Amino acid sequence: MKIHVLNFYPRIKSEALKIDFTSKTIDVPDGVSTVRVASTDAEKKKEEKGCPNCDKPVTVAELKQIFTKANDITLKKVAETYTKHMKALNMNTCWNKAHFFAQAVVETGLTLHVKGGESFNWYYQSLIDTFGMFKTEEGRKKAKLWGRAIKDRRDPKAVDVTPENEKNIANWAYLPDYKTGKELGNKGGNDGWDFRGKGLIQLTGRAAYEYANTYTLKEGSDIIKNPDLVTTDVSVAVLSSMAFWKWKKIDGITNGQSKTEKISRKVGNDVALANGKTNHGEKQEVFTKYTSKTFTTEQCKFGKIQKENDTDLKISQGITWLNGIKIDQNMADIKSNYKVLYSQLGDRVSKEGEDVMDCSELVCRFLQKIEWSSKVKNMNTSALFNFAKNNPKWLEKHDSIDYIPLVGDIFIWKNDAGSNGHTGVVVEYDKNTDVVTTIEAIHFPEQPYGATKSIDLQGVVKLKWKKLGKHLTNHPTKTKRYTASTCRFYTPKIHFTKQDKN
Repeated sequence: MKIHVLNFYPRIKSEALKIDFTSKTIDVPDGVSTVRVASTDAEKKKEEKGCPNCDKPVTVAELKQIFTKANDITLKKVAETYTKHMKALNMNTCWNKAHFFAQAVVETGLTLHVKGGESFNWYYQSLIDTFGMFKTEEGRKKAKLWGRAIKDRRDPKAVDVTPENEKNIANWAYLPDYKTGKELGNKGGNDGWDFRGKGLIQLTGRAAYEYANTYTLKEGSDIIKNPDLVTTDVSVAVLSSMAFWKWKKIDGITNGQSKTEKISRKVGNDVALANGKTNHGEKQEVFTKYTSKTFTTEQCKFGKIQKENDTDLKISQGITWLNGIKIDQNMADIKSNYKVLYSQLGDRVSKEGEDVMDCSELVCRFLQKIEWSSKVKNMNTSALFNFAKNNPKWLEKHDSIDYIPLVGDIFIWKNDAGSNGHTGVVVEYDKNTDVVTTIEAIHFPEQPYGATKSIDLQGVVKLKWKKLGKHLTNHPTKTKRYTASTCRFYTPKIHFTKQDKN
């Protein structure tokens, strides 16, 4: 008898048959039964990985396709810096790489030139037309005093703005007395000039520099004390721009996005270029023609699970979604860092409602993402608790505090009054430290594991907790304000195609 080889794993040896794995058919002697051999766990894990290119290091060869006139020394520093920090800054996807470098090449040019920073060699009337601080009576006088008298710099009579007046213009334009300076977090003095646009994507304003400084300090560079490091050290320029990318929450909107406009607006205003194009238009052109091809975005499998059984819960799919909307614990004390703020008043079931969430809404959306339910269920924490109690085959409760939580488990406790409680999703467990990592929507001051003080948590955040600590299995059942259920872990069961929960 001959049988056709559909799949094989060379590491699985047969005692009954000698198999030539280069052949598409094998001979089976009489009296030998045949069985289908399933893949090993290792093979399954290999098959179920997401995009193989997302985590690949950025290379000099790739960057040379984009910055065609840059030298190899500069490109090597850029590639190494991006690769080193891309995972921590949630930029380790093909899409983030393609969008980031599309923005960067338009801002810095083909030579990847970051020297000098934002120019304030402005024609005086353009200052009045552009900046609110120059629209006042005093501002108009200063514009004429400091700005160029002649618009066209090619005019033989045109005189450039002096270095001293460039500083004056920057400091006045970005004063905190007006909207722009206030939004930038400037405090006056030389903030306008010191924190003017610099780096690969024009890091601008004290607030942006302070956020980026939380990353550059770890590399020994204090860009608050020495902001010009962003122009003199290309590694600092790259890292600070990556931090800006995360600060503006761009890392979460790039994946699967072939249009650059939304991203470009977060980076900066659209301006007309000397070649007749616009800044934003050129970024779209660069992305479409060059960077998307360099980083193969069309082939990117980010967020996709390969060869997954449609009858199983898609836990990895849900975790990918959570990671796209969370911030990390070390950023959680600043409200502006959050991608999704906490609110109980948002639209709890539609795609449009994902901009704000409370804890139970986040969990219900996660359950739909893993295809536990076909639609987002509109349940508060108390309703989730009661659902699990009445439907243990769909949400399996683990009463023992010794239970080791799995990725994709949820924790729940409810106020006995039915009006309060908390829930979140387990994304990691460290058996060596007995620390559970969760992603949850929370609006309460707490001190997670590893934090030196209590943090005023205000949205969707990734946190670490001791499994037997007060946030999880040892959560108090009685306080001055309420009595509550115990906090326990629950495992979602049964894909909705097996048992439709609607």
